[in-house]
Amino acid sequence: MSGIAILLSTCNSGKYLRPQLDSLFAQTVQDFEIHVHDDGSKDDTLQILAEYQQKHAKLILREDPQPGRLAKGSFMWLLENTRADYYMFCDHDDVWLSDKIEKTYTKMRACEQAQPGKAVVINTDLKVVDEQLNEISPSFWAYNKIRPALLKSFEYLTVCNAFTGCTMMINQAAKELALPISEKALMHDKWIALKVAAAGGILESIHEATVLYRQHGENQIGARKIGLAHYFIQLKSLAATRKENRATLEMSRAIKRFSWPKYLLYKALYTIRRAITRPD
Repeated sequence: MSGIAILLSTCNSGKYLRPQLDSLFAQTVQDFEIHVHDDGSKDDTLQILAEYQQKHAKLILREDPQPGRLAKGSFMWLLENTRADYYMFCDHDDVWLSDKIEKTYTKMRACEQAQPGKAVVINTDLKVVDEQLNEISPSFWAYNKIRPALLKSFEYLTVCNAFTGCTMMINQAAKELALPISEKALMHDKWIALKVAAAGGILESIHEATVLYRQHGENQIGARKIGLAHYFIQLKSLAATRKENRATLEMSRAIKRFSWPKYLLYKALYTIRRAITRPD
């Protein structure tokens, strides 16, 4: 059982995996283990992991009898099958800034000391970069018009997620709330944040980027710039937009009652409050 478990999901990750692993082993805090779930890679991912395992005993490749879990399933399988004091989720194609763990852990401990026994989720901003790590935007939150200060309650988190998985650290109490995950959950990160919010836990944000969030056209989620073009696309695809919103609502309903009128009300309220609130 380590102090911090970094949960890394890989799948055909050979192109970007080395820079990510190098950034983990260059962290200013080294009290961690890296637990890897490979989701059936066909490239050189497993060879790269074996190479790093020879140099770093804290890199652990976990055996899973059921491949093909995709990102959500891989991360939640790792969370369920790993024991630690704290957990962080790691994408295979990003780069962590060297003080990411240190800053997140410091914030986590401050929250736990202020309110002992509470489930805690800490997140940070990200720097959006292209495939070669050239900066697209210094702030993912600004790029996506996310206002983390507004997104602490269950109701507001339902309509907009501020908790990007690759920036998160959760404690043991938050893990216990998150498991088991519902089949209605769209992704692990928002599910965990919603569960902690619904239970009256602590959701705190660090208002600086700790991750180079690489955009390369194959991201499962990725960064979408929010502007007029974004809203125009949504209007052109009303059926898809409605389907996306319904799936989001159903995920929240798996945790507590939430109606369509309430969902639309909070979506409107967040849009208004976001417009009149200065960026964090």
